[in-house]
Amino acid sequence: MLGVAAVQVPRPGWKPAGYPPKVSARSLSTGGNVSAKSAIRTPQFWLLWTVLFTNMTVGIDTLENASPMIRGFFSSVTHASAAGFVGVLSLANMAGRFGWSSLSDVIGRKYPYVTYLGIGGVAYSVLALFGAPSTVVC
Repeated sequence: MLGVAAVQVPRPGWKPAGYPPKVSARSLSTGGNVSAKSAIRTPQFWLLWTVLFTNMTVGIDTLENASPMIRGFFSSVTHASAAGFVGVLSLANMAGRFGWSSLSDVIGRKYPYVTYLGIGGVAYSVLALFGAPSTVVC
């Protein structure tokens, strides 16, 4: 509620100091505009959507099942310790979001996506193909 009280709608025609910003040779955005109607028809849109959807789904699934997974692998882990593990895993997830987005500000958007989604794709595929047979049952 404090945020709602502090935010004000600017007067018509107001712009921040220095707007529009000077565009450097290595700008993070392009000057081209693509409408949603035309963007949704491109393969790049659907590839990016698929990658982000699966990455988000795997992340949610991993956090949801982290407590049962660690208790299943290590019988000595208590419920409280498993909850702590989920908390640490959530903090690492948050740190990764800030880290990858900050890195992409420096080196561009394409390379971090290719890196973490490529490694994730390989890791999840290996886990799906070879994970169950390699699990030691005690």
